[in-house]
Amino acid sequence: VPPRRDSELHRMWDPAALFPSEEADRHVLRAETDRLRMTIISTERVLQSLMNPVSTTNSDISGRMANRIYRRSRVVAKTVLQAAYFEPAMGIVILLNAANIGWTIDRELHGKDTSTASTIEAVILSVFMAELVLRFYAEGCRCLWSVWNAFDFMLISMTGLMLLLPLDDSGEGSPNTMLKV
Repeated sequence: VPPRRDSELHRMWDPAALFPSEEADRHVLRAETDRLRMTIISTERVLQSLMNPVSTTNSDISGRMANRIYRRSRVVAKTVLQAAYFEPAMGIVILLNAANIGWTIDRELHGKDTSTASTIEAVILSVFMAELVLRFYAEGCRCLWSVWNAFDFMLISMTGLMLLLPLDDSGEGSPNTMLKV
């Protein structure tokens, strides 16, 4: 081991070497201050959570989860509306509705019971209403920007009113007969 020189010994016992410079002191003080701030903030959060019976973290999580479920369900609704089978299926329902209207008119003209046809009409109306609700859920009020959707909305509303408020069928030219056509 080589002997130490005086300058090394002097540096070891130098007060400037033992006590860091003001710049180093500032860094140490800044780090210690930041550590204390974080401790105080953590303590404040713990105290707030103890004082509030409902944790804001839980409500935030449930709110985010509900938002995520809402967005995903809207995506599912859009996917159903854009599926290859959806439009043909609704076309079949439209044809069934047209056939039911013809059958109902024929039965009315011959004075026969139309209660079965009315039940079928209510089922078909509920299918159309479900489609409309699905469109509103997936697209919002923007779905009414489409002329066909606005027309569907008007027809479904009129048919629903007709079923809810049965008008007196007093013969040809009555308002109910006109609405059915």
